[in-house]
Amino acid sequence: MADTPAAKTPAADAPAKKDDLLDAAQKMAPHVDRAFLKEHGLDDEYLEKLARGEEPPPPYTGPDPVVDLHRTDGGWQITPKGVKPEDVGKNAISR
Repeated sequence: MADTPAAKTPAADAPAKKDDLLDAAQKMAPHVDRAFLKEHGLDDEYLEKLARGEEPPPPYTGPDPVVDLHRTDGGWQITPKGVKPEDVGKNAISR
């Protein structure tokens, strides 16, 4: 009787797939890591879009940033420390 390989479970493959996804996204934005994703509330769906080029890479603010980086509906915004991002829809003019 031939030995059959143990069946792989989806949970066992998940970390490898997440690492592959992060590696692919880091080709577009090398400064993006799991800590960055957690800090800005981003998920694997964002990583997929970043890796495919559907999302612009976030700006790099350096190792010790003196500014805050915000993800908004209008894209990424950089503001001085402690300043909230501009609400781009609040002041919109409709004609």
